[in-house]
Amino acid sequence: MRLSEFIEHPELKKRGIEIVGYIKTTESEFALLARKGASVFPFPKLYHLVEVTLNDRDPDLSPIEQRSILSRFGYFDAISTLPTK
Repeated sequence: MRLSEFIEHPELKKRGIEIVGYIKTTESEFALLARKGASVFPFPKLYHLVEVTLNDRDPDLSPIEQRSILSRFGYFDAISTLPTK
């Protein structure tokens, strides 16, 4: 799933999470996900960085990264909905 699609996830919308800005380092650039209205600097207390490139500003997020983002912002799947082995 692309970042632009994932940011529309109902659980992120409910928590007011969006891309609040971009941070550029000497080697990479990152989209900063945080609560709506948060500033890029200083870093918000609760945030997640997603690496982007000049050629791909809307990267494909793996299911593992999607779960990581959701859990960072306080969403956890109910135990009854987790897959069984």
